[in-house]
Amino acid sequence: MKTKFFIILPLLFILLYPTQTLASAEYSFQWISQSSYAKLFPGETTRLWVLVENTGTITWDQNIPIHLGTDRDTDRESIFYTPTDWLSPNRPAWLTDDTVIPPGERAVFMFEITAPNQPGIYNEYFRPVVENAGWLEDYGIFWEITVTSPKAEEQLPHDPTDNYITDGIYQSELINQDTPAFTLTQGETKTLNLQIKNIGTANWYNNGPSPVRLATARDWDRNSNFYNSNWLSSNRTATINENSITPSQNGSYTLQLTAPTNAIPGIYSESFQSVAENITWFMDYDITYQITVRHGDPKYGEIIHNNTIDQFLGSGDIITITDLATQKTMKVKTLGMDRWHADVVPLTTADTQLIREIYNFHKNFVSWCPGDDWILWQPDAVTISIESDPLTRRISASMDGCAHDVDGGITDNDFPGHFDLHFYESMMHGKEETDCSFQKMVQKSAGNPNWNTYGQAEPCWNPCIGGC
Repeated sequence: MKTKFFIILPLLFILLYPTQTLASAEYSFQWISQSSYAKLFPGETTRLWVLVENTGTITWDQNIPIHLGTDRDTDRESIFYTPTDWLSPNRPAWLTDDTVIPPGERAVFMFEITAPNQPGIYNEYFRPVVENAGWLEDYGIFWEITVTSPKAEEQLPHDPTDNYITDGIYQSELINQDTPAFTLTQGETKTLNLQIKNIGTANWYNNGPSPVRLATARDWDRNSNFYNSNWLSSNRTATINENSITPSQNGSYTLQLTAPTNAIPGIYSESFQSVAENITWFMDYDITYQITVRHGDPKYGEIIHNNTIDQFLGSGDIITITDLATQKTMKVKTLGMDRWHADVVPLTTADTQLIREIYNFHKNFVSWCPGDDWILWQPDAVTISIESDPLTRRISASMDGCAHDVDGGITDNDFPGHFDLHFYESMMHGKEETDCSFQKMVQKSAGNPNWNTYGQAEPCWNPCIGGC
């Protein structure tokens, strides 16, 4: 777990320049859980761990030297120091070089202790510290460590392989998540399979007082909107399929997620985490699914992020646009697609006719829509199908009808330029934020009943067709 080739320099630095001050507010943490107290014979070793959450505003990574330090007194040399595992006698644990812990995520400090020769009961205190910045909050993290001689305990033989940690370490590694992103129609159910590996020290069981289950996370134990009647409860999706899983073995879950029949169409993130009931949550990252919910009426589109469409929509692709209100269609050619939106051109005069009907526009089109022609900038709710879409979806979108800039070489379509096609979280050119007039129409074309109140609190850039 830990890389040891850089031990010497941190050791010299920590011993010569111990950190005494408190770190700034941007560095903050919350204690979550820790391993049990330990009982050891002299010279015996065991591993301890503490799970914490980054509640500050800065991401912890290799550029932020956050270590676990000795406390009460700070920077004291611990008698449980293990030279082969610690950075130094006052720094038992640190984050590895490839660890990245953003605000809101959790990290594990794990280290080995070696019992001293003198029997007794010791209270060993530790606290996270940001080198060169200061100590984090003092939550009184400590372990009561009992060091005992075999002679002092009658009928207690000393077996060096004995494990005196009562609950072990509950930690898993995700081996396979077959479909981390998928789409559900309102009322539809999907069966999912997960495979995880036991990389801790505790055995897992699917029955008894502490069964291992997959529970809702972010926040822990919340009631899920995707609850299925096969769940154990509204916050417990399933128990591990196997009777028992020992360290290094793989286990699995089978779970079902159901989109409510009245779910608002959109993109949802559902997170889960393993828990050993009555003992502890696993020291894991969350298992997350991205679920796109689409309306049950096929006339509505599926909400797809602008960046996702950018991955397959290219210049020259043909798109069929369907006006949501009338269900009339037109074909357009794509001039380009970027992180803002797509620029498209009607293929023929017949295709341009739909723009005239949508906007009740009977004059000649003039580039950039001066004067009363400004109405052509107002967004309209449409759905689209794209020839290059590998999943052949009907996608929710919004369009304006103003001819501007280049025409892509199509000059016989009664339209002097191109118009804009927007998707979920797309933007106007030159802006770095979405405009709620276009985004409301995207929501309307997806069947969101609350489309009129969707978007920014600030006024929209331009009113929508029919008002918004």
